[in-house]
Amino acid sequence: MLNETRSSSRLRIGFLILVCGPALAACNETDGFTADQWAAIEAMEPLKGPIPADKYNNRGDDQELAKFGQMIYFDKDVAEAITVPGPSGNVGDIRKVSCFTCHGGAYLTDARPFPISHGRSWINTNTGPLTNLAWYDWTTSSGRFDSMVEHGTTVWSTSATPIAQARFLYLKYKDEYNAVFPDTQLDPRLGLTDPTDPNNVYPTTGGPKSSAAAPDGPFEKMPQDAQDQINQIRANLGRAFDAYPRQILTPESPFQKYVRDRDFSQLSDKAKRGLALFVGKAACNECHSGPTLQDNKFHNVGAPGLTVQPYTNATIAPNRGRAGVMQAILTNLTTLQANPNAPLVFNGASKYSDNPTLGMQRLLDVQQQDADHCVTRDPNTNACTLYDQTLEGAFRTLSLLNCAQSGPYFHSGTVNTLEEVVRQYNAGGAPAGMYVGTVDPKIRPLLLTEEEISELVEFLGTLTGLTPTQQAKADLSGMTWDWDKDTSKPPLPPPASMTTTTTK
Repeated sequence: MLNETRSSSRLRIGFLILVCGPALAACNETDGFTADQWAAIEAMEPLKGPIPADKYNNRGDDQELAKFGQMIYFDKDVAEAITVPGPSGNVGDIRKVSCFTCHGGAYLTDARPFPISHGRSWINTNTGPLTNLAWYDWTTSSGRFDSMVEHGTTVWSTSATPIAQARFLYLKYKDEYNAVFPDTQLDPRLGLTDPTDPNNVYPTTGGPKSSAAAPDGPFEKMPQDAQDQINQIRANLGRAFDAYPRQILTPESPFQKYVRDRDFSQLSDKAKRGLALFVGKAACNECHSGPTLQDNKFHNVGAPGLTVQPYTNATIAPNRGRAGVMQAILTNLTTLQANPNAPLVFNGASKYSDNPTLGMQRLLDVQQQDADHCVTRDPNTNACTLYDQTLEGAFRTLSLLNCAQSGPYFHSGTVNTLEEVVRQYNAGGAPAGMYVGTVDPKIRPLLLTEEEISELVEFLGTLTGLTPTQQAKADLSGMTWDWDKDTSKPPLPPPASMTTTTTK
């Protein structure tokens, strides 16, 4: 079959040369691709055009703010005691975890040989890469957060509570923090440690209670101005953890140079055959197109989920994807509709946002989705407990840039190689029972041969761009700062009470 296909291809090329002459441009071909194929390929040019404007953070492109975010991104001193043993340490170990722990490696993916992210507890989703994030409309695979800003207000909580974070910032990064946030500087009372000092209003650790019905804790017992300080710090950290990843781009992949520069030597013949499959028989570009090869939508692709918790064998509730986070998003909407200045909401519609009007409109769009696609509601709370196939088991389309460097794959991290990924799509999704909901109609058996699978994987390998370190060394596009570098300050002296139960 394959030999017949190649023979037909050679006959076709020979016919074109006979009719159009040696220059195939007369037939509107580009490197052997038809005009329609080349138009689809051009629509996939990596990182084409300007970086999208930051929706809710006017300082998203502030280099000094990004450099501050970079410093604390790598710093482990903030981490409180581990509560669940794992690859980062044993129960009670402190200062073992930073953002880099789960977003490590050259392309800021999960650098450890485990598919499950680990801070102080196990998280049942795969850690996504932090490269080229400015093009995403929603953050995390389920789209729980409307931006990297909102995500950044909570992400450090995997290492330490909000009050512990504030104490740490004052102790180690007070000058750097105050320099980038001159209008909301750290409260000097964060530096007080004597528990008998009446001015010492901040506990050592803690944060807001988990629900309005829960009893007040140390956070709620602080003076209101102290609570406001902690909330402002969280909002500021959201800006820092947004500005830093926005700098992490991976340009100059072979495929980018192939399309942008029409340097046809960048792709091997095998990769070009894979590209033809990508925009043809496999139709991958139906969802994977645009500057980062993703459509900013949620699809159920039949991706296998976890059924048991690693290291414990405890049963895990099925991951519903977008359907599973809808109520959390809508709860924030209800809170803001009741009080636009609600202090514990940090999304794009909150008082901390630089564009609350846009943020509110996006929340209202989610509310409309809930109304349009809910199948079953809780009679007591009216919360949707079951959505139709458009949301149940749907996850955000992931960028394919650097995909050869970002395994394991899917939201569960249960697929280890690109070959396995392509085979799963070739089968039309994982076997029934391994995922929630109904597979998107776009996901169908592709009927690819073994060689075609290999060709498609070969093409995917051409989507790997340069890391920031590589760019800085090459001084590409005037880039002289290494956004991969660990710029955190030297470790603090260990506390007198610090004990380490294991050595890694």
